Amino acid sequence: MKKGFCTTLGILVVIALTVVAFSNPALAREKKYHWKISHMRPEGATIDKDLHWFADQIYEASDGRITIDVYPANQLGDYTVVQERVSVGAIEMACQSLSTSRNPKLQIQYMPYLAKDWEEAKVVFGADSPVIKSIQDMLLKEDVVGLVNWPVYFGGIATVKAAQDPATIGANKMTKIRVPSIRVFTLLTREWGYQGTPIPWADLFTSMQTGIVDGAIGAGAEGYYSNFRDIIKYYYAVNDHFENWFLIMNKDLWESLSEDDKNLIMKYAKELHNKRFMEAEKEEGNYMNMLAERGVEIVKFSSEELGAFAENSRSKIWPQLKEDIGAELIDGCLKYIEEK
Repeated sequence: MKKGFCTTLGILVVIALTVVAFSNPALAREKKYHWKISHMRPEGATIDKDLHWFADQIYEASDGRITIDVYPANQLGDYTVVQERVSVGAIEMACQSLSTSRNPKLQIQYMPYLAKDWEEAKVVFGADSPVIKSIQDMLLKEDVVGLVNWPVYFGGIATVKAAQDPATIGANKMTKIRVPSIRVFTLLTREWGYQGTPIPWADLFTSMQTGIVDGAIGAGAEGYYSNFRDIIKYYYAVNDHFENWFLIMNKDLWESLSEDDKNLIMKYAKELHNKRFMEAEKEEGNYMNMLAERGVEIVKFSSEELGAFAENSRSKIWPQLKEDIGAELIDGCLKYIEEK
C-alpha cells in the first residue's frame, strides 16, 4: 500500500514538473533542437554558404541549443516535395522556390516585370512590401511560416541553339523550351513565340542533351551556370521575372518556440535577407561573365526592348493572371509600387 502510494506520488511529481517546464518561458528557452534545412543548389554555392552562416549564427547565439544541418542539392527532395514536407513537419526548414501547386495565387511572385531592375526589386520585394506580406499570409494557410525572402536574380532564357528573332514579341522562335509547371511561364512563352513544354527541373539536363527541348525559362544566370554550363550555348537576359527564394519553417514548430528563440531566429533571418540584397546584383553580373568564359553567348536587350517586353506582359499576361491571383491582390501591389 505504502509502495503504491509512493509510486503514484512520484508519477504526479514528474507530471507536475513537466507541466511547469512547458509553461515556464525560462525553462522552455532551455530546450534543445536539431533541425534540417534544405536548399536546391550544389554544396559550396552562395545559398549553401549563406545557410551555413545562418546555422552557425543560430548555434552560437543559442549557446549550442539549436543545431541546424544544411542539406544541399535537393537531397531531401525537389522544392515541391520539400515544401509539402515542411508543411507537415517532416522537414523543419528550407530556403527555396515556392510551389504554386496548392495555391495558384502564389504565382504573384513570378509575375513578369513586376520589377524591371534592382532598384525596383528592393521596393517590390522588400521585407515589408505587400507582395512579400501576401505570400507570407498564403504560406500560413499551408502550415508554413515564411520568415524572409532571399533574392536570387532576374530570370532569363538559356538554350542549346540560337532562338530566331529573340527581340521580336510573337515571332516564331523555332525553339522549344522547358517551362516550370506554373501557368505564368506557359502564358509568357506562348506570347513571345516559344514552344513551352513542362519538364521537371531534375530532368532538364537530359532533356536538353537528347533534344527533347532546346532550352529553358524559369532560372537566371547563376541557376544555368550551376546546372547547365556544360551544355547551353546562349543566354537571353530578358529579365522576365525576379526570382526569390523563401526561408520557410514548419508552422507548428515556429509556434512552439519561446519568444526569445523566435526573436533569435528572426534576427539572423533578417540579416540573411539584407546581406543578400547587398550582394545579389553584383553576383548576377559575375555569373553572366562566368557563362561567357565558358563560351556561352550572352544576349542582352536594350532598355527599349525590355520596356516592350514589360508593356506586352502587363497588357497581355497580367489580365489573365488576375483570374488565378485575384485583381484585388495584384492591383494593391501595383498601387504600392507606384506610390514608392
